Amino acid sequence: MSYVNEEIEVLKHNDFCKEKLHFEGLCIDKFKRIVVRDGNEIELTYTEFEMLLLLAQNA
Repeated sequence: MSYVNEEIEVLKHNDFCKEKLHFEGLCIDKFKRIVVRDGNEIELTYTEFEMLLLLAQNA
């Protein structure tokens, strides 16, 4: 694999990681607006999701 291809893969990975926030047992997908805790999706209202996202982004 060439250096350029490696750089492209790193950039793709970084973009993918920006879409989700991961904490122990918790995953927040900010574009799909999905929260998963220990493998179970948690239903949140719009406001609840926004508050959780704000707190998670500043943790």
